[in-house]
Amino acid sequence: ACADGSFPLRWTELHKVYRQMFDRQLQSVVQEEGFSRDDFREYCLELSQSAGALADADVIPGSPGVCAAQFREFIKVLTASEDFEGFLRIMFDQAIRGQENAMAVQPGGPPRDPAAVAADPGSQEIEVAVPEGMGPGHALAVEYLGARYELVVPEGFLAGTTFRAVIALPSAAPV
Repeated sequence: ACADGSFPLRWTELHKVYRQMFDRQLQSVVQEEGFSRDDFREYCLELSQSAGALADADVIPGSPGVCAAQFREFIKVLTASEDFEGFLRIMFDQAIRGQENAMAVQPGGPPRDPAAVAADPGSQEIEVAVPEGMGPGHALAVEYLGARYELVVPEGFLAGTTFRAVIALPSAAPV
């Protein structure tokens, strides 16, 4: 997570969509296997209670040969869509990977047109403070959402001033 613990609000919305998509898929599989959702939940609860005191290699009574370790892993995967912290870890990892080479100002290259990048919903404008000892043309490492960007201080900005930079965010995966 970011040092301040923040993340884009859009990620909360994406998690909700992801959970709904997972629930629809689960419902489809459960029905295809001839269960109602309540029957499936009850069956999982019974197996969970039976597996509670068993060693990992023990077969759960009343199951079709499922050992306790397999069932515990199944439940972990089945309930993972509800884990928002886990979802955030995945989103931050993807953001970092996608941002490694996406910069508003690329070292050795011309700045990207801020107006064009700002029009892109996959971009973010940030405010950057120029630290002591830095000035126009200096490369400056900036951390944003856990990703590192190498920006160049623009002409006219000295230590103690701030400038705005547009950084390109990774494309959202299809939902």
